[in-house]
Amino acid sequence: MLPGSSNASEKSLIAREQTLCKAYQQRVFQQTDRMFACLMVFQWLAAVAAALWLSPKTWAGPVSQTHLHVWSALFLGGLITFYPVFLALTRPGATLTRHTIAAGQLLMSALLIHLMGGRIETHFHVFGSLAFLAFYRDWKVILTGTLVTAADHALRGFLWPLSIYGVQSHETWRWLEHAGWVVFEDVFLMISCQSSLRELRGICYRDASLEESNRELEQKVEKRTAALQEANARLEALATTDPLTGLQNPRAIVAALDQELERSQRYGRSCALLFLDIDHFKALNDGFGHAAGDSALHEFGNVTRQCLRGIDTLGRWGGEEFVALLPETDEATALEIAERVRAAVAAHSFSAGGGAYVTCSLGVAVYPDDADSLSELVEAADKAMYAAKRLGRNQARSINDPLLQTLDSETESSREELALQGAADALARLVEARDAYTSEHTEGVGAFAVRIAQALELDAPQIRLIGLVGKLHDIGKVAIPDAILQKPGSLTEEEWVLMRTHPIIGADVVSRIPALRIAAPGIRGHHERWDGKGYPDGLAGAAIPLAARIVTVADSYNAMTTDRPYRRARSAEEALEELRRCTGAQFDPTVMDALERMISEDAARSVYRKAA
Repeated sequence: MLPGSSNASEKSLIAREQTLCKAYQQRVFQQTDRMFACLMVFQWLAAVAAALWLSPKTWAGPVSQTHLHVWSALFLGGLITFYPVFLALTRPGATLTRHTIAAGQLLMSALLIHLMGGRIETHFHVFGSLAFLAFYRDWKVILTGTLVTAADHALRGFLWPLSIYGVQSHETWRWLEHAGWVVFEDVFLMISCQSSLRELRGICYRDASLEESNRELEQKVEKRTAALQEANARLEALATTDPLTGLQNPRAIVAALDQELERSQRYGRSCALLFLDIDHFKALNDGFGHAAGDSALHEFGNVTRQCLRGIDTLGRWGGEEFVALLPETDEATALEIAERVRAAVAAHSFSAGGGAYVTCSLGVAVYPDDADSLSELVEAADKAMYAAKRLGRNQARSINDPLLQTLDSETESSREELALQGAADALARLVEARDAYTSEHTEGVGAFAVRIAQALELDAPQIRLIGLVGKLHDIGKVAIPDAILQKPGSLTEEEWVLMRTHPIIGADVVSRIPALRIAAPGIRGHHERWDGKGYPDGLAGAAIPLAARIVTVADSYNAMTTDRPYRRARSAEEALEELRRCTGAQFDPTVMDALERMISEDAARSVYRKAA
């Protein structure tokens, strides 16, 4: 802490200590004022009672009259009592009030001494009054009472000694003896007041220090709370936001789709999905660099967002693909919005390449008219988008467009199927040329994954897709160095970081081949875990593509039941037990159920063949 800061802090503490001390003294003054108000009223009544008891009447022959002492006690005592009590009730805590009370209290002592005939014991009332005045913790009040007592003794001692000493004559300076005893008491009372004030200031200083410490602690807690809230907000944003474009990521989009489809089903309303893909984006990336490509993706998101309605949700699906969720929207309105987006993108001058122009292709599908589930809706919109590309790009097409039926009938059973299989075989040969073990492993995983898909009673297109994902799931390992891929021992953390990139690389490779693009999500997600602790995207549960969940189980089972460079193969029973242990954490329970049914059926058939 800087010296100037320390001095300022000390001054602040002293100022606060003085404030607390004044407040406490003021409370003491008010409480003591009220105490003396009650005490003085009681003393007045006691003085009247004493006067009536001691000398109620005097006699002059047959005539009697009330003694003067009674009237003195009644009227003079009332006069002494009234004003201090009035001030205590109307101005409690004021300086005038406590000094008036001090004077009145000591005058009441003088009256009582007079009523008692100047008896020596009544003089102790003076000492008691001064002791009570010490409750104020103000030596000035004691001084006021002392001066009143001294003046009373001096005046009455000379003019009427009988009223104060009980004798007709007295020594001239006798009042000094009484004053001396009063001063003797005053010394101790004033020392006590000063000591009490010092103790009070110490307590107030500690309270001020404690308040300052609490204030600093509260400020630190507030700052840390704000920092924690900010960090939580950033984490929430990272969990639901694509860092490149600032739009929602696939996880957030899937959650929004789930919610909107449920709402649409509940209220019987439709919602539409746009699937957008930037045309020739690879050429843009290759021609101007990845930085320009990233900038184009960000600008594309902004342009598209401006064309959508406030209730619509836009997100990045992956690569150059985007999706837009349009609630409360039918097919005609969705096509109008899609065309508005297409025209705006085509007219926009992108900063990449110094003002390049790009186009996009859009597909439109509507729930529940075109699909019964989320996956079917996405698949339909994606299919419509690819149709737009095949029809020339830079256009929007609905899944119900008649031209799509023509395209399906012309290509589904011939060129596309052949292109799909040819591309998959070419990539598989590439893996085989690089690593014979990986090639053998992927072939086994593909076949095993198909059998699991059949046990799940999936339809033929889905089974073909799952076989394709299983066959190509490790294609990304072609980018992993041999020293890591074929290392006989455990990998280091740095080597694992590189190894974990192979799902991303594999998905990126197949997504660049139109016929294989459909397999990219499954390849990217085959190392995701059911509990969300996998990689590369941390997807969980049903957010992981079904093909990836099936291939994950097939991949793990195959890996455990075959020899690896760093360990021997496990038995089928050991591998199945390990899979069971990780079910619900790493593996989808439904897929595991299908695997166990398949293995049970295989075992039953084996027993039957042996018996035969």
